[in-house]
Parts: sequence; C-alpha cells; structure tokens
Amino acid sequence: ILSLICAVMIWNTFKHPKKNLIVCGTGILDPLVSFISRYSKNISFKGYQSKRNVAQYLKQSDLLVLLSKREAFGLVYIEALIQGVPVAMLRDESFSKLVDQKKLGLVVKDRSYRSIKQLFLTDMPLIDQKKLIEINNVFSRDAVLKTYEDLL
Repeated sequence: ILSLICAVMIWNTFKHPKKNLIVCGTGILDPLVSFISRYSKNISFKGYQSKRNVAQYLKQSDLLVLLSKREAFGLVYIEALIQGVPVAMLRDESFSKLVDQKKLGLVVKDRSYRSIKQLFLTDMPLIDQKKLIEINNVFSRDAVLKTYEDLL
C-alpha cells in the first residue's frame, strides 16, 4: 500500500489531472495510512467497509487496485468487473490470467514502486458493453452453480 500511496503522491506533484486514492480495508499499516490521509487532499483512508459501501466506492472508481498478500481469489475483483471497473492485481493471483487475456485490467509483477508506477503510465483498458455482458455471463449465478456441479 505504501508504494501505491507514494505513486499517487508523486503523480499528483508533477502530473495533471490529479489522482484520488480511496483506501478501504484493514491491515497492519492502518495507523500510518490514516496519518498520511489526514494530510493529503487526494488520499482518503476508509478502513473496513461493508459490502454495500464497497459497492458504492466501486461505482465512483476508475480502477480497483488489490495487491493483497492474503486474498486467495478476491470476489471484489468480480464485483468491480461487473460494475465495469477495470482491476489491477499481482501476476501470481489466481484471477490474473483471465484479466490479462480478456484485457479487463492490468497485472503487475510485484508490489514495488516501479511496478505500481506502471498503473499510472499505462492506458487503462475500457470495459465496454460487450465485455460487461461476457463478465456477467461468466459469473452469473447459473454459471457458478454449473461449475460447482461439474467439480462434484
């Protein structure tokens, strides 16, 4: 998260338009992220959020960045994609191949500042209506149930 915060702060110092970062969730760096957000107009720390609030933040977002060490599959990726928000994730996430192949977001190799900086220098893929319909079909209730049935 600190690399992402640094990237936003550096971008906002030298580039226009300004980027805003909303940090949701909890972790060991909460006190530091909260402190930084108090002194930055473009960074806000929201802490833990209910699913309803996360959905509201996603509707306002241009990109979901989830570089979690603990997120195994990350349903929030699907929640973002269903709302037409591209995602940024680590290359070793289980979802990264789909995102890369379908051009649904960006995949970074690690959590370093150098990798995260690429999020700002790369054009975000747009999730058009055709991709949105495909996403909804892949992750529909019936498609997910069929996948589980096939596994059994």
